[in-house]
Amino acid sequence: MLVKRMPVALVLFCCMAAPCAGQKAADIVVATVTGASEIEPVVAIDRGREHGVAMADPVAFVDPADPAKLIAAGAVFVLDDETAAVRVTGMPADRGLRLRAFIIPASTIELAKRRMPAGTTLRGHVTGLAPGRRQVWIDRGLRSGLADGDTFWVLRNDFPIAHGRIVVVRENVSLLQCRPLVANAIPEVGDPVQAWPSPAMSRAARLESVILDAAPSADGVLLTLAGAGRDGFRPDRQVELFAGSDYVGLASIVTSSDRLCVARALPAFCTTRPAPGMRALARPVPAEGATGLEARIFDVRPDYVLISAGYADGVRVGETFAVVRKGEVVGRLEVEKVNVDFAGAVPLAAEADPVAPSPVLEKWDRVVREPLPAPAVQRVGTVAEVWRDGEWLGAELATSPERLEPGMVLRTASEPSAASLVVYASSSHALLYIPPAWGTTTILRGQPVERFSD
Repeated sequence: MLVKRMPVALVLFCCMAAPCAGQKAADIVVATVTGASEIEPVVAIDRGREHGVAMADPVAFVDPADPAKLIAAGAVFVLDDETAAVRVTGMPADRGLRLRAFIIPASTIELAKRRMPAGTTLRGHVTGLAPGRRQVWIDRGLRSGLADGDTFWVLRNDFPIAHGRIVVVRENVSLLQCRPLVANAIPEVGDPVQAWPSPAMSRAARLESVILDAAPSADGVLLTLAGAGRDGFRPDRQVELFAGSDYVGLASIVTSSDRLCVARALPAFCTTRPAPGMRALARPVPAEGATGLEARIFDVRPDYVLISAGYADGVRVGETFAVVRKGEVVGRLEVEKVNVDFAGAVPLAAEADPVAPSPVLEKWDRVVREPLPAPAVQRVGTVAEVWRDGEWLGAELATSPERLEPGMVLRTASEPSAASLVVYASSSHALLYIPPAWGTTTILRGQPVERFSD
């Protein structure tokens, strides 16, 4: 039996995040409890199907006096047009009728998924195999924001062995149609999967892949990369190569198929020979004056340097680059001559002291096209509380001129990084929700919470 009380007015928030964060509107349904069962851990709320609520939607219960602190959580399991019933875990005795409820619809999660920050992606595992292993079931679905057509890598020892596309998606599972990326491994139950390209890669059109094979040839070392032309790895596009965070070199894509591409390493621009397992990061799509272009100094001469970006990257005579070393600008260059894939530049005197000697430039210094892009990441607070194995977080917020808004997507600097959805935020505290596949169970108190802008 449900103990009835007079309903409290509710609000459906359609929150638009700050323009600088590039966020889109996302709905968080806010309700209060109208009844509680005397027998089972079930409560009634006065919002239903007409307000965007659906079966299995996650629900957080908070004290209206402190909405950033989780009291209990549950999921919708009975639904009609105007009301819903929620099965709850952790509800304190005699408190249910005084609580506010935040409901996160599946449509909100799917929309927010597209705004996942750089360094995050959706993760899961293979749970079942079809005959021939060309189709596999994974333990993620609509509740993670997945949709038909989303693409994943199947991994083995952090190495992609297959590429899959969702053809069936349900509440908590999806079916991938897979194609192999390597000849000596096939998917197995338990293999990790991760969304590729990640949402951030897709927004920025900057794919990050991995070298599957490196073979010498008459034209230099040919590198096989996971990724195809339809993903953005098209012929003549250049990719930078890294071993961990250390710069290795540059390669140019020469051919691409439906799931792989081949790039030729450019020896003059490489610090060492590329090898399987190294990261490959696509450069921005060539455009004159486009921000974000980075290159390396690969030849240093008296009052003259060569940088590993040229006409093919949109570089033009007269534009300037900042020389960045350990995160600090140590000098500036002006382009004097441009070739197809490299350019010549002269060091510029410091504006504050034109007679001061030019900085000592070093081979493999990083250069960035000016004007320098604004910092993409802002620390907005730290994790203060972790509830339900990291599904819900409480954050203490730093002083900031821009207040967080419900529907924003943040990043938690865990390992691996997790994306979270802002459910409620005041000037000092926030309640965050991490949908399945968006994070990790190793989130700890004190870890930074960050906001990204594209």
